Amino acid sequence: MCGVAACTKTTVDSNPQTSYTDYYTVNVGQSMLYRLDSVALLDFGADTVTHTYWQKDSVMSVTTDLEGGLQYNVNSYIKPYEGNTDWSYLTSYRVMPKEQTLEITDEDNLRFIKLASPVSDGFSWDGNAPFMKDYNPGSSDPLVIYQGWNYQYTNKDSVLELSTGTFSNTVTVTEKDEENMPFDPTNFYARSLAVESYAKGIGLVHRKRLFLTWQSSGHVGYEPTSYGVELTRVQ
Repeated sequence: MCGVAACTKTTVDSNPQTSYTDYYTVNVGQSMLYRLDSVALLDFGADTVTHTYWQKDSVMSVTTDLEGGLQYNVNSYIKPYEGNTDWSYLTSYRVMPKEQTLEITDEDNLRFIKLASPVSDGFSWDGNAPFMKDYNPGSSDPLVIYQGWNYQYTNKDSVLELSTGTFSNTVTVTEKDEENMPFDPTNFYARSLAVESYAKGIGLVHRKRLFLTWQSSGHVGYEPTSYGVELTRVQ
């Protein structure tokens, strides 16, 4: 069962020692095109709306990090989904492919261990350890959102059916998946979802982030920190 997207198990996991590099390669000049769906709040949090864009991630250059390893510098660009407009700069991040792990540093200089070897169903790791290990954030600390994550592979060698196409030989990384109860506007509701899927020879094909907190008393509605973002690779 995949949960956030339809997928079908097609083969038995006969090679548990598959390297993460089968699912992610990076080269200068490479560009990845995605559909970007962003969830925004309406009416002071009373409801949500989804805005759709194009996002393009372009590998601009390669340097070395402080450890002497390769560091690929990637720029993200965005433009409206409809119409013929130019790309606008959105953000940047850095990709560090290690021997056993793929690490990415985001625009806030937070380093994540996004993939690890071996790629095998059930294999797990602490992907937020570079900045969360031995750190106990308070409730008002922005990093509290990353507390308690456990990255785990599921659905290796599956066919993933997305709105932009069908991808074979995929694996999903579930980073966080918690929900206190089915949504009911008369009760407090909290949803935390962070999941990514990768396809062999292609890379990231799907990412979904959904962090919602609904207050049922006082100022009824979603808290201002609620948001959702979904990236879907275009073939």
